[in-house]
Amino acid sequence: MTRALRVVLRLMAALAIGVISVPVQAQGHTLTIGSGLLGGENLDPISGPTSSQLYLQLMYDPAIGMDNRGRLTGETGLVQRWASSSDGKEWTLQVRKGATFHDGEPVTADDLAFTIKRLGSETSRSGRKEFWKKNILSMEVKDPYTLIVHTTGTPLLPYLLSPGIGPDAFVVPKKYMEKIGEKAFGSAPIGSGPFAFEKQAVGDNITFKAVANHWRVGRPKYERVVFRLVRDDTARAALLKTGQLDVAAINGDMVDELRGSGLDIVTDTNLEAGLALFPNNQWESGLPVAKAKVREALLISINREELAKRVFKGLAYPAYSVVNPGDIAYDKAIEHPLKFDPARARKLLSEAGYPNGFEITFWLSPRPGWPNPRTIAEAIAGYWEAIGVRAKIVTADYGAYRDRMVKRQLAGAIGGQLMLAQNWTAPFLKAITGTKGVISVSEDATNDKLLNAAIDATTAQTAVDAARKAYRYLQDQFLVLPLAWVSTSWAVQSKIGKWDVGMVPNGPDWEPLYRAGK
Repeated sequence: MTRALRVVLRLMAALAIGVISVPVQAQGHTLTIGSGLLGGENLDPISGPTSSQLYLQLMYDPAIGMDNRGRLTGETGLVQRWASSSDGKEWTLQVRKGATFHDGEPVTADDLAFTIKRLGSETSRSGRKEFWKKNILSMEVKDPYTLIVHTTGTPLLPYLLSPGIGPDAFVVPKKYMEKIGEKAFGSAPIGSGPFAFEKQAVGDNITFKAVANHWRVGRPKYERVVFRLVRDDTARAALLKTGQLDVAAINGDMVDELRGSGLDIVTDTNLEAGLALFPNNQWESGLPVAKAKVREALLISINREELAKRVFKGLAYPAYSVVNPGDIAYDKAIEHPLKFDPARARKLLSEAGYPNGFEITFWLSPRPGWPNPRTIAEAIAGYWEAIGVRAKIVTADYGAYRDRMVKRQLAGAIGGQLMLAQNWTAPFLKAITGTKGVISVSEDATNDKLLNAAIDATTAQTAVDAARKAYRYLQDQFLVLPLAWVSTSWAVQSKIGKWDVGMVPNGPDWEPLYRAGK
């Protein structure tokens, strides 16, 4: 039995089957976490990006939960039980009783239906927006705690409602949001998680305050959790050494120094963030990146082994596929065999009509795994310079980059993007490369057809088979250029204690740090 099939069978097996949260004085004081990025600093789960799960997981509960090992479970989410009809078109979701939002209102099936409906709404910035619009036909609130979801046939629906896909399905309160409006909710949000939103200083920090007795966590260990945005690596290291940060994301070249200062180092080898290059506006025929030979040249001119070893200080390994080995459709056979070959890259550029190279704008924003992107961008630009491609580096915040991608304002540019380490990557890749994707970089009818076949499949095995074909085609056309899978390292003050970062995609799992038990 193959690894991928075992994953499918485990996933399919999983698919088959509160008190008022008023902020109170908790047992401890404040846990301060430093990061080189805070997603888009958005507080509404559908505002994106996926990396906002870093902090939103404190304030919200997912529709369907995962355990610390990344497995679907009815113990950690707001849906306790789920079951599908024999044809996979009707799902029954049973909402747990006793969970409440931070204003004291109970979480009900109405809130779950409202949350799912928003995912495909016009205001949604979810990378899976088109999936939700197309595949959810209708919903029926059978009783206050039972929701019936009618779909086109979606065997992986429970997974798509879990943290494994990002913060999309963090459940929001219908009554409260309808009362104040979506825009106001973005600055005064409430959820049902173990911490409530307290305040935000955009560009600096977000503060959450513990609730009295969360249905899952009980009373958190810390009164507050503060996420501080500290972009500079040296500044984060200094704040760690002086005790002003309790936990912080660090780069590989900071590990030895901080360990020598008495800090514990946790390397998140299970929650890899992939670095890939996304050539923008590939449909515009006059642009260099519109040609597959140019896109191939940009990829094979980069020494991915060297990049992983030297630039990422050994905390990465080369990526030869657009999907992580954890994807249920992953197969060694779909990996792209092309290796570092600058001579061939120069030949391809000449054949494509660019014997003297060209100029290109290269965007690389801070993301998990590379909180300070300048060194990485300069290394990649150096490889390109050797084949005549002259890159202008832009290291703006991801929010600014993503906004321009959505508006299709990056014609001819290339962006370093996050490849998500997910168990089901097809919807994400459709959002990135599909003709009508939220932040699409290409318009390729064959790519659309192949990805749709995987996403619209009515059985898990059919989905796996179709996805493998889609992934291979996408790679053969160089629509996305995978570079490396990067592990994230965290420095932790020794007083904090042992921390199991878990295996939930889009983590880490903060709960082991703040859980004090019921």
